[in-house]
Amino acid sequence: MGVKARDRIVDAARAEFLTSGIGPTRMDTIATRVGMARPNVYRYFSRKHDLVKEVILREVRAVNAQRRATISLDGGSADIMLAALVSGAELIKGTEFLSMALRTDREQVTRFLISNDEDLFATQHQYWEPILRQARERGDLRADLDDDRIIRWFMSNNFSLVTLPEMYPGSTTAWFADFVIPPVLAQRSEQQL
Repeated sequence: MGVKARDRIVDAARAEFLTSGIGPTRMDTIATRVGMARPNVYRYFSRKHDLVKEVILREVRAVNAQRRATISLDGGSADIMLAALVSGAELIKGTEFLSMALRTDREQVTRFLISNDEDLFATQHQYWEPILRQARERGDLRADLDDDRIIRWFMSNNFSLVTLPEMYPGSTTAWFADFVIPPVLAQRSEQQL
């Protein structure tokens, strides 16, 4: 019963956040929507922040699963990273909840997303690890940058592109290719290229 109740709460919260926004939604409303008393909701999520975080994590995991299914590890490292970044930005924009949350509730969600939340970072790390491992094995990444810093760089750029698209006119692909990926790539002499 516990897992099912938890999932029902998360689903009800997601629906209510989409209807009313994250900030205005009250735990009472979520409890009513799921058909349980508010104290029972608090047994599963002690704070609204924890519930928001769970909805966001589930949405990000779903986006990462979609990316994983469509991104091939065949090809050059820069091309693979570019495809992963573009796919992530496009999927986030196309995901109803994440798109709404990032656009309309910036103050609360922005703080959450950029506050070094370890669960969110671990989710992103899990996605990027095989891509970055392969690029390191090929010698394509700067040795002075660890994976954590690269992933945070990618996360911050994806976040900015989704929340402030007006700051990035033109092609998202060109932006990532020209400004986001080059700083993480190892410099090679002309002979090596």
